[in-house]
Amino acid sequence: MPIPIDATTEKPSASETSQDSQSAATVSDQNSAMAQQTTKSEAELAAEKLYEERIEEEYAKREGGA
Repeated sequence: MPIPIDATTEKPSASETSQDSQSAATVSDQNSAMAQQTTKSEAELAAEKLYEERIEEEYAKREGGA
């Protein structure tokens, strides 16, 4: 999730804005690539849920048994 940018922040100089327009396009491309990589299949989501349940059970055992 992107960090909100406050509108009252300092504005860049003219020389910085020409470089920033190219950087913004690159960052946008990188963000879309990362979004595609973070999409998980149903099998991965099921495995992750099972893992989390097992971890919770293990912590519960340790808290109750110690």
